[in-house]
Amino acid sequence: VPTTGEFTVEIQVLGNNVDGYREIISDGGQSGSDPFFIGYQPDGMIRTNAWTDIVDFPFDNWLNITIVKSNINSFLFINGEKISEKGSAINNPGTGYLQIGRQWTGEEWWSGKIKQIKIGTRDDGYLEVISGLEEGETIVAEGLKKVRPNGKIKPINQ
Repeated sequence: VPTTGEFTVEIQVLGNNVDGYREIISDGGQSGSDPFFIGYQPDGMIRTNAWTDIVDFPFDNWLNITIVKSNINSFLFINGEKISEKGSAINNPGTGYLQIGRQWTGEEWWSGKIKQIKIGTRDDGYLEVISGLEEGETIVAEGLKKVRPNGKIKPINQ
């Protein structure tokens, strides 16, 4: 996720209702930097950076969730429909690694499936497209590598 400027994160996801905090994607958060994340909180409400209680997460349905961050505002879209407007810009992530299916700390594992993630600037289109994820895989962006359930890491293009 870009560390400065405007950005868009689009995710195709299916979520299972499990108690606790769960993250679909996170970035930053290391060394006290601001994290970027999308997930849900224990009451089932969608949350992202300093923007909580947005709307109930529509569990057990495939969704297209999009977060758009402009320089002055932030927007949440579900299946192409604008669901919420924050009224201010969420933070860009600080230093750290892109985590898919878990929080930047390595906790708050996602329960469900993630089909595709697109990350980009609002002007340039998508910087990264991550697709074809297999059940149980987590991606850690150190040059975008897949972390297999057995703990082995391999480049994403293999």
